[in-house]
Amino acid sequence: MQPQPPTSPEPDPRPHAGPPPGAAGPVVPGLVPFLGAPAQVPARVRTLALAAGLALLALVGAWCGYEMTARDLDALQTLLHVAPLGVVLAAVLAAQLGTVWRPRSDGRVLEGIGVLGRQGIDLAALIAVAAASGRGRAPLTLRTAAGRLVVDAGALQEAGRPVFDAVGRAIRDGQEQGRFVVPAAVARVWGMPVRPGAPAKGRTGSTGGSLAVVGVLLVALVVGVVLGSD
Repeated sequence: MQPQPPTSPEPDPRPHAGPPPGAAGPVVPGLVPFLGAPAQVPARVRTLALAAGLALLALVGAWCGYEMTARDLDALQTLLHVAPLGVVLAAVLAAQLGTVWRPRSDGRVLEGIGVLGRQGIDLAALIAVAAASGRGRAPLTLRTAAGRLVVDAGALQEAGRPVFDAVGRAIRDGQEQGRFVVPAAVARVWGMPVRPGAPAKGRTGSTGGSLAVVGVLLVALVVGVVLGSD
């Protein structure tokens, strides 16, 4: 009996899933491994959380206005009444703006921890950028069609040079591809040349919401003062 030549195994007909886009290749020091799709707070959760935050802000604001009007408070007592109001106001504004802390990136997705949990954006999909000032530490607003992220420029630097450079590169690419013009304040953060006619700071797209939050607070304070005056 003649020995049979070895045969190669039959190919597996099942499809093989390759590595996700962006996951191939070595991880750059300072960047995290592939993050997947940007983390987003569900719209329903965001709406309910903001509604609850505004209700709490109105309640605490009215209580604060009443107490400061109806009672003879000293400086320490006044501070103890104002401090909770400031905490609630800051939390509601941070949730409304999409502010995050402790940013990290895989070079494609930028994400951080916000009041409502982890949030992220696809840096390659930026449609607008803005900054409060051109200093090293300034709130930067990064917008995509899917959402908005507000992160401190100093926090990006503290996250590491690769993270800071990844965001700057995405902003530069967005301008070169004609999606937006980088505002002068943003350009100065990364040392980019400012294009003629560039806006000073850019539009954050959040002014209306922030004014509404402050309006709720002012109305609540006035109601509390009126009730405390009776």
